[in-house]
Amino acid sequence: MSTELLSFNSIFLAMQAWEVLCFLYHRIGLVLFERFVLLIASSVAAVIGLGLTAMIATGRLNPWTGRFWTLLDPTYASKFIPIVASVSEHQPTTWANYAFDLHILSFAAPAGIYFCFKDISDISIFLITFGLSAAYFSGVMVRLMLVAAPAFVMLSAVSLSSIISSYCSDIYLARAAIAKSEGSGGNTGGGSGMLSSNGVASSSAASANAAAAAATSNPQSKRGGGGARKNAAAAAAAAAAAAAAAAANTSSPKATMYSAWGVILGAIICLLSYSQHCIWLTKSAYSSPSIVLVAGWGPYRHIMDDFREAYYWLSHNTATDAKIMSWWDYGYQITAMGNRSVIVDNNTWNTTHIATVGRAMSSNETEAYKISKMLDADYVLVIFGGLSAYSGDDINKFLWMVRIGGGVFPWIKEPDYLSASGMYTVGGDASDTMLDSLMYKLSYHDFQNVVTQQGKPGGYDRVRNYEMGRKDFTIENFEEAFTSENWIVRIFKVKDLENRRGHYDLEVKLK
Repeated sequence: MSTELLSFNSIFLAMQAWEVLCFLYHRIGLVLFERFVLLIASSVAAVIGLGLTAMIATGRLNPWTGRFWTLLDPTYASKFIPIVASVSEHQPTTWANYAFDLHILSFAAPAGIYFCFKDISDISIFLITFGLSAAYFSGVMVRLMLVAAPAFVMLSAVSLSSIISSYCSDIYLARAAIAKSEGSGGNTGGGSGMLSSNGVASSSAASANAAAAAATSNPQSKRGGGGARKNAAAAAAAAAAAAAAAAANTSSPKATMYSAWGVILGAIICLLSYSQHCIWLTKSAYSSPSIVLVAGWGPYRHIMDDFREAYYWLSHNTATDAKIMSWWDYGYQITAMGNRSVIVDNNTWNTTHIATVGRAMSSNETEAYKISKMLDADYVLVIFGGLSAYSGDDINKFLWMVRIGGGVFPWIKEPDYLSASGMYTVGGDASDTMLDSLMYKLSYHDFQNVVTQQGKPGGYDRVRNYEMGRKDFTIENFEEAFTSENWIVRIFKVKDLENRRGHYDLEVKLK
């Protein structure tokens, strides 16, 4: 039984219990209801406590998963479960993600929370709770932007509708004031077509003088002496301030109307821009397949179809029972499009199995060969973006392979793959452990003979912006079988050397 599902079921049962209590509250007296609630609450708490204890003790209730703890502590996965932290969907959401996905909703939704607080009701409390919780959880994991999107949409609708409604009311009142001033101007012969601010101010001033006179003529005020004069001065000042405010509010209704129209027009422009952004985002970012890469725009657009090219080669040039060792990210693609078995894929729950592949990639060639043979792998597939500038390659994911492998095999240390200054690099400052790793050798095999950019030496990595750190190396236990057009997918065959046929010295420590 999943702990996460248990929480949802508990909320459902709690809602049913609440409805029962509301029904009983109107059927029995207050005294009996209080006693009944106390008895039921104590009994339910005891039953729940004993039930949870028994289910946990017997193993019927699974513990909280690492993803759940990551929601409460965003650093939990990176500290204890690197395989969860390595998934791109589990990374924290950046401000750029909010701006890219939500557009103006990033600014309109907080305003919606403000308007909900101004008019508290059951609906507004729900929206506030939903919006704040969704904003927090979406900041922890980028995949939870799907949960936050409805909250941001509803809160933005509240804020924009409130703003537009308020300024529409200002336009209505301003037009009424203009019509009234034109009517009064025509009747009195003023002919100004606007409210007379002098008339408002003079009437307000007269009111102020009358209030001061009333305060000083009051018999009790006279007996008060200086206090009466102070009260009169205060009353006059308050009346003068009210007069100034009234004059400011009624001095230019046309300016009020024009400013209100400006705000409404700005809101309409923002909404039109938002709709166009959504159309473009859906078409450009969320509709194109991730295995077909596009570089450039317009007449300089270049399609890189290396993934399908490589999977097509696998399905037509390897044995039907061939096994492919790659990082788990590409497992489903290789199985579905290449029709070949993989060592690990996206559904591998055995962390040790994934860590073993990470260990093979981070080990030197001799040790990696032993691991490959132990796993019965026929081919090794790596993703490399040094030529095409594809930043999602295995070199950029390599430290996660090291961390996951080190979580099971403690002799794999991340600092061993960093430079002397603590930087992750593949250039001349790279550590010997990094340059000797299987991942480096398979990715940069023969890359020194390729000029990737004008004015740069051979072997210049366009993703890391480094010249490869070691060029004079050879591969003995693996041979290049296929490299795609843009060098994104590289496949190497695990050699079956003559002196190792039939028997392999595979003393590979697993613990």
